[in-house]
Amino acid sequence: MGGKRLQIIGQKFNHLTVLMETPSTNSVRKYKCQCDCGNTTEVFQSHLTTGQTVSCGCYGRTAHITHGETGTRLYRTWVNMKTRCANSRAASWKHYGAKGIRVYSGWQDYVEFSEWAQAHGYTGKEFLAREDITENFKPSNCKWQSSRQRILE
Repeated sequence: MGGKRLQIIGQKFNHLTVLMETPSTNSVRKYKCQCDCGNTTEVFQSHLTTGQTVSCGCYGRTAHITHGETGTRLYRTWVNMKTRCANSRAASWKHYGAKGIRVYSGWQDYVEFSEWAQAHGYTGKEFLAREDITENFKPSNCKWQSSRQRILE
């Protein structure tokens, strides 16, 4: 078999542990590996050593799923809050970011924002409001209110 011979059997590369070298139809070294999830897969040596392949494929399917709420109303509320304060091209920038309104650093993480929302009465029907409109979006200055309350205030 071609390619530089490395002693990698038994070594772990990301989520893959090298079990044995396998026959290859070309001159490139190939290895049977066991993934942390339990599946086995065959991987080219260079893909292991460069990090091009990190798992049997399971990692790519789950690596970017952090909360599973991307399409929810709460997630859109979070994205819109951040956009108004950080994106000068946003339509409502002039009312928020341009006036120095920022988002609390902990709320840059959606999970932390979601946990706060659930603990403070969010049911999926309310709107996020600031107690003091001259202050930032932060836990001590925000509340959930109904659309009726929003119109009256």
